[in-house]
Amino acid sequence: MQVVNAKFAMTNDRAAVQAALAARDYNQQSLDAEGKKLRLGASTTANVLLQQRNLAQAEDQLIAAHATYAKDRAGLYQTLATTLQHYGINLPEAATGEIKTTPVVPGVQAAPPSKEPTMTPPTGR
Repeated sequence: MQVVNAKFAMTNDRAAVQAALAARDYNQQSLDAEGKKLRLGASTTANVLLQQRNLAQAEDQLIAAHATYAKDRAGLYQTLATTLQHYGINLPEAATGEIKTTPVVPGVQAAPPSKEPTMTPPTGR
């Protein structure tokens, strides 16, 4: 039942992200149109500011929709117990410390080899 609820939540979250994207695009177009009207003298700065506020709110809603989607996706992976598999993390390799396959975690990059810490203690001079 938890899996069904999680999948339903993800479907709703996906729709919320799409709606937030459409709202953001609409508000961007409205701001552009209001800016053109202002340059032609048919609008006021107050109207432009109002459209800027509307765009900021739409962007905020888009960020919130993405965050909710990511949270529910992580919850589904947790419910299915597939979080490690999804990101390519091999638990036996991690336990031994000999990683042969590179995990794929979105937004995380491996450190360059020169920046990795060494296990040798510093020498005293």
